Amino acid sequence: YSDRITFFDKNGFRLGNLVVDSLGISNYSRDEKLKRKMITHFRNEEDNDKCIKIPNVDKFFNKYKELIESDYTVMGYLFHLYTDKIFFEYLYSRVIEVLDKNMKKTNDKKDGCYVRVLKNNKIFNINDFYSGNSIGGLYRDYSKMNKYLINKYNISFNYDELLDYSLNNFVNPGVEEIDYSNVREVIDKMKDIFLQAMSDSDDRLDVFRVEDIDDFILRVVDGFGIKYEDSIKKLIKR
Repeated sequence: YSDRITFFDKNGFRLGNLVVDSLGISNYSRDEKLKRKMITHFRNEEDNDKCIKIPNVDKFFNKYKELIESDYTVMGYLFHLYTDKIFFEYLYSRVIEVLDKNMKKTNDKKDGCYVRVLKNNKIFNINDFYSGNSIGGLYRDYSKMNKYLINKYNISFNYDELLDYSLNNFVNPGVEEIDYSNVREVIDKMKDIFLQAMSDSDDRLDVFRVEDIDDFILRVVDGFGIKYEDSIKKLIKR
């Protein structure tokens, strides 16, 4: 079916992935951002007080099955949620543990005080670990991981192409939880992330393991293809 996936289909799928994070909330507080992300990422309300909040992918699929099977942007949205689910269920749990004040493992946000990196057994204050400036912390590793994946899979990022598509062709077919017109904020952010990753001279991963990242990518791609095979075929044949 590859010959039936057009240039517009591919960009629709890409932007459908990105729009999940384009909340239009750059001036809002952290708490407001988290509240909105609970909605856009289809996280269960009962998980609000947990450290790890996993998207309810089945809820999205059941609500938007017809759109998923007729619109590449909605299939992209589904792929983002599925990727997040596998990330938290598989990869995240293999690299860190959140600990309470007694150094016991917890998934209760109010009890989380420390983070243990399983790769090197280092302990961080939880706020330091999730700070973008933390040496050896999570977000520094995200940038290094991005560079590894960009190089391994020869990924390119055409800012002008995606921006042009978003302005002229990217229309919400009926997903209530997100505003498609906010996608530019995440396109701009992706440009910065891409440039930052490629300019980073330090490629040593402090939190993640390369072999786990490789396995995670295969789990996402293979698992998504198997779980949603019928819907993917219907979309491509439409």
